[in-house]
Amino acid sequence: MTGALEPPEYASLAGALLVVVATVLPWRVSAEGTTVGLEANGFFAILVGFAVLATVAVMQGNRTSGRAALGGGLLVGLIAGHWLTTLSGLSTAGVGVYLASLGALVTALGGWLRLRRGVRS
Repeated sequence: MTGALEPPEYASLAGALLVVVATVLPWRVSAEGTTVGLEANGFFAILVGFAVLATVAVMQGNRTSGRAALGGGLLVGLIAGHWLTTLSGLSTAGVGVYLASLGALVTALGGWLRLRRGVRS
């Protein structure tokens, strides 16, 4: 292991960081007010985001980092997708849920690219 991050790992880290930031932004906007991600299902998303950040940072260059990023990205995508489908009435999705979805996509893509490259020699 050389200790240097490669582009797939940078993508996974950036996506996971975007997920963490998205959890403090509004996930629901309505006439009554807003709901930030930590008050909604974003609590689980932030846990997954921190887990992916730690795993990719510690196990860089390993297939485990790719698996963790891919699984974490898919899990956060499911969390954000579930939140989008459960909104009803006059509530609309806030910017945080869209950023969490984008972060999940970037994280999963970085993990998938890490797995395609294989283990460094």
